[in-house]
Amino acid sequence: MQPLIRRDDNGYRAQAQELLRQWIVQGRFAPGERLNEVSLARELGISRGPLREALQRLDAAGFVTIVSHRGAFVRTFNRREITDLFELRVALEETASGLAAERITDQEADELQSLVSEISAQMATSESSCFPEGIDLHSRIATLSRNSVLASHLAEVHAHLALARVTSGNQPDRAHVAQAEHEAIVAAIVERDRMGARERMADHLRHAMTNALRSLLSPSDTRNEE
Repeated sequence: MQPLIRRDDNGYRAQAQELLRQWIVQGRFAPGERLNEVSLARELGISRGPLREALQRLDAAGFVTIVSHRGAFVRTFNRREITDLFELRVALEETASGLAAERITDQEADELQSLVSEISAQMATSESSCFPEGIDLHSRIATLSRNSVLASHLAEVHAHLALARVTSGNQPDRAHVAQAEHEAIVAAIVERDRMGARERMADHLRHAMTNALRSLLSPSDTRNEE
């Protein structure tokens, strides 16, 4: 089997860090799972030195937790931490929506309307009625803000929420309500209604947070509570 990592200008550590980050966010490893350095080093085709450097960087970035004398574990999130992430997401995406409304071009407005229409069409023909994979309206709006720093921070928040396995739109009933909210957000952006876009995005994400937290833990389940 060919090694997944090869010598290039990025170095072994940087490549290992990015690949492991992708695997963690995509769910290859379960939250709290111990990462086996020996098998990972073998699979990646590198020594344990750069692998450990990559894990240390991922620990600093909040994707793994390194426990002394025990190793690296995929990070888990408690309810308070997930709430904090959602509150940060609301602040960032509310700002992004307002900026997008101010800065969007006519062509981009047409493309954004087409994107939200495509999502609705795919949901209408899907047996699950959930959001289609591979289409990320929120990331597109962040890009339209034309604020690369904001978009970068927002991508990290999305990655951490994905790691926490927090989902709202994967529930069919919520997905249809959320899509109606998406359409309202896009309508405000296309109309260059900055305040309307901000308010609709904030309302949408607060609804998503409430629904996601409700599905995450039942009232009697406090295992992940602080």
